[in-house]
Amino acid sequence: MANISTNATINVSVKGQQAITQLNASVKKLQTDFSGLGNILKGLAVGALITNINKLNQAMVQASDATGVTVDSVAAFAKAVSDAGGDAGRAAGDVIDFVAGLNAAKQGSIGAQQELAAVGISLQDLATLSNEDLFKKTIEGLALIQDSSLRNQLAVKLLGKSFKDIDIGGVAQDFQRLS
Repeated sequence: MANISTNATINVSVKGQQAITQLNASVKKLQTDFSGLGNILKGLAVGALITNINKLNQAMVQASDATGVTVDSVAAFAKAVSDAGGDAGRAAGDVIDFVAGLNAAKQGSIGAQQELAAVGISLQDLATLSNEDLFKKTIEGLALIQDSSLRNQLAVKLLGKSFKDIDIGGVAQDFQRLS
């Protein structure tokens, strides 16, 4: 009986210890393998981030060139939109949409003129202010509208459909702080 007990103790202890040693070696190898994979994934993520930053920067420069609104203002607007939960990349397109509406108002569109008048832009402003100044005045004017439904409706009409789900009040506060 002692022989069976000694044999069982020796086999369990020795073979169990060997299995634990092999398991530890396997775990260390997996850690090394995954560490290398982790570094590869980090590199890919950094590359994708740089690509997206370059695309966003290019979109802001193109929006500025197309509209006469400075890159600094487009960037501040994009940051404010992003902070409010919107798409910073789309914000550059919103500036372009806004200037298209300005051009329509300057060419006599009564609807566009009325929308701009609702945020405090007069026909005199359209004739004398730069697109940059009109953009800033529009954002400020939207922020002053107390009725949130009307404010957001005008934001959609003046800046684009992306403002359906973004509170222009918060965007205006951030934009004023950043620009």
